[in-house]
Amino acid sequence: MEEAHWALQQALQIDPSHLSSWLNMAEVELRLGSAAEAVDAAARATQLAPGEALGWYRLGAGYAAAGRAEEAVKAFREAVRLRPDYAAAWSGMAVMLQSLGRTTEAGAAFEEVAHLQPANPVAWRNLESSTSGTGGPSRRWAPTARR
Repeated sequence: MEEAHWALQQALQIDPSHLSSWLNMAEVELRLGSAAEAVDAAARATQLAPGEALGWYRLGAGYAAAGRAEEAVKAFREAVRLRPDYAAAWSGMAVMLQSLGRTTEAGAAFEEVAHLQPANPVAWRNLESSTSGTGGPSRRWAPTARR
């Protein structure tokens, strides 16, 4: 992972406006556990391409990793506004809403994930958990690079 990080740094020195490099840098920073750096890289990506849902998703994931739930919800919400079928963004938003105690909104977001991924048992367990009052999703959400 460190090699990928180094290569992306080199690429961004050559072309600081390269969107894919910023998106990949955000993912690498997340995997390295560097939430603040992931937020910075994803924010740069959203500045370069505000209409790119993946940038907003990565920004939400960075905020989530940094414990900044309100900001994560806003970023995930923008990702699903741009791409309503983005199940991973719906899931991230649902977990963050749940962590904020906004259970009705979280339940609606979990419902959307289950609708988008009907064969995903975790989506259904999270929906059931959010509507049964058991206090949270059945499995901790973790950011992924899914598009």
